[in-house]
Amino acid sequence: MKKLILFLIIFINLFSIELKSQTNVFEDSSSINVFLNQIVITGQLFEKKLNDVVHDITVFDSSFISTTNANTLEEILSYKPSLKIIQDNVLGSGLSMQGLSGENVKILLDGIPIVGRLDGIIDLNQINLNNIDRIEIIEGPLSVEYGTDALAGTVNLISKSITGNSILIKTDYESIGKYNFFSSYTNKFNK
Repeated sequence: MKKLILFLIIFINLFSIELKSQTNVFEDSSSINVFLNQIVITGQLFEKKLNDVVHDITVFDSSFISTTNANTLEEILSYKPSLKIIQDNVLGSGLSMQGLSGENVKILLDGIPIVGRLDGIIDLNQINLNNIDRIEIIEGPLSVEYGTDALAGTVNLISKSITGNSILIKTDYESIGKYNFFSSYTNKFNK
């Protein structure tokens, strides 16, 4: 019985010393930096952290889009090595993922499919990035969630949220004869 009481006293003392050492760690630091994980919307039933998803997901956030100075979806997707941009003189540029292209790649804008395929290809040069906040690229089959077009993968364009009235005018000119003029007016209505 004495051995049991002695063991309990030693165990309680050790446990209280361990708790004190854990609480002292935070008392010494004057500030605590907390980094929040990125969440992913595409391919999940609910928003999840990027580290907790099952699929291979690449996220291009607004800072990456602005540093690359890309104007169209074709230009920003060329930064992902596993994607292949297909050029067609008549139909424009298309996308190939995992060896599949055309109707097997689903392109979404805020979770809604973009329509207007010609011969199975959506021209990526026609999709402007000025109102896009981030791009989520999922490689792999998502046919259960998005239908048969998502066999190779899915690209979800998430647009910027409207904070108030704003006017944006942007022009680009390149020496090879490429012109780009973009203007937009956004207005948030009060409910």
